[in-house]
Amino acid sequence: MLIIVMHNNRGYLDALSHIVESYGITDKTIIEHSNIGSQLIGNQAGVTFHRGQITNKYDKAFIAIIKDNEAQQLMDMMETDSVLTSRNSNDKGFICTLPFQKIKMLGAGAAHLLDSAFEPKFADLARIDRVMLNIKATDKNDAIKQMSLLFRTSEDISDWRKFSNDALEREALSPTAVGNEIAFPHARSTAVNNMVFAFARCKEGVDFGAMDSKPVKLIFLIGTPHGTQVNAYLKILAALNKAMLDETFKKSLLSTAEPSKAVDLIKSIDNRK
Repeated sequence: MLIIVMHNNRGYLDALSHIVESYGITDKTIIEHSNIGSQLIGNQAGVTFHRGQITNKYDKAFIAIIKDNEAQQLMDMMETDSVLTSRNSNDKGFICTLPFQKIKMLGAGAAHLLDSAFEPKFADLARIDRVMLNIKATDKNDAIKQMSLLFRTSEDISDWRKFSNDALEREALSPTAVGNEIAFPHARSTAVNNMVFAFARCKEGVDFGAMDSKPVKLIFLIGTPHGTQVNAYLKILAALNKAMLDETFKKSLLSTAEPSKAVDLIKSIDNRK
């Protein structure tokens, strides 16, 4: 789930970005563009909840990845936090939540807003030496540790052990399982130089603390540099979420016996619209 807050006061959005970190929310960014409402979500199609009205006056937006049950808590906080209300007296802005799969609107209408210097492609990220089709893990931490080992010789990571620890710390903040047997463990780490990606499949399933209580069988581990490539991560996550909605695609990942086939499947996500 995404939360989007549109406002013209950059100081307000910067303060909000800082405050939400105390809620364990670290996957966030602020983007700027004229008439940003129409650029991001158009006529509000797909919005699950909102406060305020979209107008063409907004030129800044805070975007963060949250869990479904965090939306109301955050919205209430924005109404009562003294720091935010002191910067929000004249305009309450527009606040909405949006399902993960609707993030495609960011790529379609506002691609030029997002990390123009870095356009992530699964064709570059998916590699046969970063695929595990039969991982045996005692728990989710063990799975993350094993998958982190796949990066031990990577030039894109300066210290794979630190990255592993960062991913474990991020997982401890809140589960990265999204339901339907899928998890996206990740970390923004100073040990990561460029985005990295690994895929693992656990036939028995691993408990990632998913809200639907289903054990996770498909695990996608993502690493991004600390402080940069946040929008690139959002794009990759959006594309993965959309692909996972295709049951045929998901079943193919669950059943393929060859790592090369798994890599080809993942790379094919680039061609999905």
